Amino acid sequence: MKRRQLLSALALLPATAWASTLPPPVHGLPGRVRLAGTAGMMPVVAAWKRAFETANPAIRVDVAMAGSDVAMANLYAATCDVALIGREATKPEIQAFEWIYRFRPKGVAVLGGSVATPGRSPALAAMVHRSNPLGSISIDGLAAAFGDGAQPVRTWGDLGLAGAWRDRPIHLYAPEAESGSGRFFRAAVLGGSNRMAWPRLREYTVPPRPAKAEAEAAIAMRRALARDPAGLAVGIAGKEIKTLPLIGANGIALLPDAASVGAGTYPLGRTVQAYHAAPAKTPVHAETLAFLRFMLTPEAQAIAGRASDYLPLSAGAAQEARAALG
Repeated sequence: MKRRQLLSALALLPATAWASTLPPPVHGLPGRVRLAGTAGMMPVVAAWKRAFETANPAIRVDVAMAGSDVAMANLYAATCDVALIGREATKPEIQAFEWIYRFRPKGVAVLGGSVATPGRSPALAAMVHRSNPLGSISIDGLAAAFGDGAQPVRTWGDLGLAGAWRDRPIHLYAPEAESGSGRFFRAAVLGGSNRMAWPRLREYTVPPRPAKAEAEAAIAMRRALARDPAGLAVGIAGKEIKTLPLIGANGIALLPDAASVGAGTYPLGRTVQAYHAAPAKTPVHAETLAFLRFMLTPEAQAIAGRASDYLPLSAGAAQEARAALG
């Protein structure tokens, strides 16, 4: 009876109180590093595992690459030691970890995303119909077009076009707002807001399965744009449409290519983040720290470049990430 009463009382506690009544699960097992993350990284992780275990035969690397969202859940449940995700963690993911451990997970960039390969953290491009004379667009312009702010962009004249284009309404195309690409776009361009120009926006659903779903959604969106001279899209670049140079905060217009994405200068390029537990008063699990440092070595970056379309970090970015690990 007393046990049932205790369980009933605990069930009534808010999530934060429930977490504080239980000891947090522990990360790190002797001689092991457990990885979870986006399935697109499997070829890279398999190559990293072989190289790391060859150099560190006393440490075994366990791999479970079932998805970015699952990876973060595994991290706060302590069923993995490193969550490799092709984006920055969302606010709810950080909060979930923090509720349990009372400190935030630590994330460092370990790899650059691809230029335009679905499932490999592709950069997002601004795209228009081939007949559209617009020469470039700024991040602020994208925000005004896709957002629902005080100074909205609704016609091509609002973006500087004249003549027959001036009063032509802009038709918007984008990945589903709650997909990985959609969340990245909203975070990078709209400050995380979900206030978008919904009446004029056509979303393309990106279901978590099958593996080719992101590619199929991107192709469908580009085909629709290729039939719509008044369309403006954000997504994975392709040859059938016109990709616009994107102007960032520095005022420089850049196309998404290996040089700009690899250097981290393209405004909508992505990085693969490695999240792990790093309590303030306790050293990071030694095996986990060893693998994190290994991923940032020139050897591991070169391995990743050979194994997939992910781009190696620049030397400066890798050095900065290594310094952040301590």
